[in-house]
Amino acid sequence: MPSNRSRRVLAFVLALALIGYGGNSLYSQHRKITTYETTDGTVVSTAVHSERTGKPSIFGDSKSYYPTIDYRYSVAGTTYRNDNVYSSSKIPGGERPEATALVNRYAEGKRVTVHYAADDPSKSFLSGNYTFFPAYLVLLAGLVLLRDSLNPGSVWVRKLLPNRDTGRQKGSESILTDPPSLDADEWDDDWPTRRSDSTAADVNAHTDTPITDDRHLLALSAGFYVAVVAVFAHYFLVSGRPYSSVAYVSLLVGAVAFAFELRSDF
Repeated sequence: MPSNRSRRVLAFVLALALIGYGGNSLYSQHRKITTYETTDGTVVSTAVHSERTGKPSIFGDSKSYYPTIDYRYSVAGTTYRNDNVYSSSKIPGGERPEATALVNRYAEGKRVTVHYAADDPSKSFLSGNYTFFPAYLVLLAGLVLLRDSLNPGSVWVRKLLPNRDTGRQKGSESILTDPPSLDADEWDDDWPTRRSDSTAADVNAHTDTPITDDRHLLALSAGFYVAVVAVFAHYFLVSGRPYSSVAYVSLLVGAVAFAFELRSDF
């Protein structure tokens, strides 16, 4: 099995990759929203289709609903048709009310503003809002992983996930070895204490102890939460209503994690 240090390095690299992907996706949205040309268009047709994602349960019908907005527009005498609503990608699946609300915003026959690429007018989208998924969500996941790679086993992570090292430590403490023989040279009154210290050192060598002291840990935690707040603030400031339900859920999870950490002892 890989060592704890190897896992931390792997987590650090993965965190940087997630932050890079999320940041690049966010920049791509920003570039399209701020640089694409605009023209008038008309909604041709709308629809909502569903795909089953699992078995029905008491929590719902286990379906994702996808709205489709088909629109038409003209650039330099050429007519184009497209169905991209947002600049990032196709609309992710969600709940029926969200899909229905989006379809109602773009009713059939409605005149709309179309954003299109000047060098390729076939590339277009309707809404100037930023999408929370995947850019912001991946960026937040990268920040969480980065923090835990620098300080393995952050407080709320240790509380929520099973601690395998704890069980191994208890098991190690329960193993008793035979003392040296009475005529052995290593026998002395301090043997039990030395043996206990040696066992504790062996156990600690396998645990994932934080690599930062209290002062650095405080700075790391402060920097992490400032970055998280900045990500959420950016989304809610630059993106108009209706906001993504994924953003609300992520914000709630972040608030609960923050409150949980404040109540925990480091």
